[in-house]
Amino acid sequence: MEHKIKIFKRLLCSLFLAAAVLTGLLVIIELAFPSHAAAHNLTSNYPVSGYQDPLFTFASPHVDFIQATSVATLYLPIIYKNPKLLYSDDFSDNGSDWPVGDDGVCSSKYDSGRFRLDVDKGEFCFRFAPIDTDNPAARTYGYFEVAAYHSDGPSNSAFGIYINGEGGDNQYIFKIRPNNSCGSGGGWELVRNREGTKTSLGSGCHTSIKRGYGSANINLLRINHTSDRKLTLFVNNVQIFVFQESTNRELLGKGTGVYAEAANDGDNIKVFKYDNFKVFAPNAQLN
Repeated sequence: MEHKIKIFKRLLCSLFLAAAVLTGLLVIIELAFPSHAAAHNLTSNYPVSGYQDPLFTFASPHVDFIQATSVATLYLPIIYKNPKLLYSDDFSDNGSDWPVGDDGVCSSKYDSGRFRLDVDKGEFCFRFAPIDTDNPAARTYGYFEVAAYHSDGPSNSAFGIYINGEGGDNQYIFKIRPNNSCGSGGGWELVRNREGTKTSLGSGCHTSIKRGYGSANINLLRINHTSDRKLTLFVNNVQIFVFQESTNRELLGKGTGVYAEAANDGDNIKVFKYDNFKVFAPNAQLN
């Protein structure tokens, strides 16, 4: 009987020691990877309702990072990656191969670190990003963004970005009208141009759009096109619209670039300027 008591005491001591060691390890991990900080800093890799990538005006997403989070009382390292930057042009290099010249209704040129479009009243204009086959900007799916502003006013003109271009008659166009009749903010619209037939997929007013003219009122526009056929629009890092495209109407071209549409008001020529054109690919969608 005495022998059994001794064995039981040894088992109790062993269990107590093991519990103490485990508690110490958990304390060390908690100090090294605070759970509250992790819970507030993790970002998702895919565009879902209410999701915003950690983008800032004129700044690329942060590099890949590792955070720690908690599941019950277990602490496990989890890796989250931001969209991969594939292409970027701040237009500081006049030789970066964007098209320059005059086609009779629109002229384009590099202008002191901006890309500039001068568009005749009542006309519209596309200018494409370099279309070399090796250029990563040429892609079907990705996140496409540009900063843009109407250089001088007054005018109800529109400007923006287009994606999935194929020829002159196929593209999605995301455009804003910062100085239209919206009570606050400005107007926006997503258009599908399919074989020359333009269809509005969504439009409205949004307070995230900056009104006014000149570089002080620049707007950061972004359109995401993902392989689940979703088109998601952002203005100044605020998600404003999500459209679910149908299988038989989805545009799959790889052309992208800038767009401008001069209203029939004001001066005969409208001036628009663009900066920091970027293309990202989610890590799961590198095609």
